[in-house]
Amino acid sequence: MENSTNVTQRAPADALQIEPSWVYTGVGIYSALVILIVAGNLLIIIAFLTTPKLKTKTNYFIFSLAVADLLVGLFSVPLWIYFIVTFDFKNDLYKYYQLGDIVSGVSSILHLTCISIERCYAIVAPLKHRKISKAKIFAGIVLSWLLAIFNALLRKLSGWKDVAIFNTFTFFFVPSLLIVAAYIAIFFVAKRSLKEHSRRSLKKDLHVAYTVALVTGVFAICWLPFFSAILIYKWCAACTFVWDMRVLMAVKVLHFGNSAMNPIIYSVRNRRFNKAFKGLLLRLVCRRLDTSYAGMNNSTQATQRTRLTMTMMDKSVKLSPQNRSHSDDTCTTKLT
Repeated sequence: MENSTNVTQRAPADALQIEPSWVYTGVGIYSALVILIVAGNLLIIIAFLTTPKLKTKTNYFIFSLAVADLLVGLFSVPLWIYFIVTFDFKNDLYKYYQLGDIVSGVSSILHLTCISIERCYAIVAPLKHRKISKAKIFAGIVLSWLLAIFNALLRKLSGWKDVAIFNTFTFFFVPSLLIVAAYIAIFFVAKRSLKEHSRRSLKKDLHVAYTVALVTGVFAICWLPFFSAILIYKWCAACTFVWDMRVLMAVKVLHFGNSAMNPIIYSVRNRRFNKAFKGLLLRLVCRRLDTSYAGMNNSTQATQRTRLTMTMMDKSVKLSPQNRSHSDDTCTTKLT
């Protein structure tokens, strides 16, 4: 976020000059990240909105996190591509890029913190957790966004030279400590409970906790170099390697890459999201097949119907009678 601006302002001119091959490579990597971020997080958002079973307390935070990550793919990464191609870091547009990048980045961190605390509460005090209202969940989501916006405005309006250090500790290290503390509590309680009795709901909660722990671990790997670079820049004037544009580009790849990793983890670890993703992709394929199928003659239709039926049987796709009656959910024209 703000360290990229600080580096470009204080770095020697030759440190910002990089070979065209690095620029082309960076553009290629960042462009691939845009596709992964937008496609993956759109899947999460659409799956959440169209699948009632996904609307759990934890998944409301995941949905809001996907919105923050989607903003990274639609706003932050494309603008960063523009800036590394033009090297126009003094443009007023760069200031707005900074604000948007800070809001999306900090909101992601705070959402992960809320998810960790919510999972900890679900396992440590399951009876009280069931009584949590949606209003409290929404309050946590709104607070995460408001704090992210406050952080961006603080960076822009305060003029405080050490605001980057304050933000690093307040919005990275403090949330990280809360997340670690939450998972320490989770695993201690889970270990004791599993010795006493094997509870199905506890195993389910643990599975979700492991998934969120994996997301958090990836988050730490992706963001730690970025915030470390901020502290090195502020506290070590002799450490000129942080001025190197190639180092900054690598750090930003990790930073942006975190927004692409979350949907991949959820699709692998979360069965309900996995099933919803497959359903969305199946409906998309079916609609495209519906369009091409309408123009076929009777003989070709029969052949395609047989092939599709065999393919779906091979993949063990089970269709309920209710689903068969809706062309949006299944390829009804091929299976009836």
